[in-house]
Amino acid sequence: MMCATFDLDAALALAERHVTAGADIVDIGGVKAGPGDEVDLRAELEGLGRSFVTDSDTEVVLEAFAQWGPDAFDRFNGMFGLAIWDRHEERLTLARDHFGIKPLYVMRRGAGVLFASELKAIVTAVGPELAVDPTAMVASALYYWLPEQFDAVQGVHRLPAGTWTEYR
Repeated sequence: MMCATFDLDAALALAERHVTAGADIVDIGGVKAGPGDEVDLRAELEGLGRSFVTDSDTEVVLEAFAQWGPDAFDRFNGMFGLAIWDRHEERLTLARDHFGIKPLYVMRRGAGVLFASELKAIVTAVGPELAVDPTAMVASALYYWLPEQFDAVQGVHRLPAGTWTEYR
């Protein structure tokens, strides 16, 4: 479980060393590429002049984002939930895989945003000011699962599958 309340400078040292665009990445749920996807994307990026220091799929994600911006997410075939902080533009980009396999919970809070791969991380960070959404509770009881259009906790939503969003 990851929440945006940790030391980014320490956690993202690898990203800082390898991305010239000044972006950091938080791998919320693990970027898992399909067979050959990462290799093909790496080769394409190398053909465009990008260089790599490691064999990490996270480095491929960062270089793809530096090359194509949010259009890079359409090129990823694996499952992922991620956050990329562009310190030059002061922009946070959150993205979720096409099938919604990796969850990504988001809550606006004042001028900022909390995000996590598990709802309990946000509940732990925010505490008793949160409330259960009664409509979601009924939907959960009726269907034995929570449909995508409902959120279990008021004010905390799941980023829809196959989408991305930005915060400045």
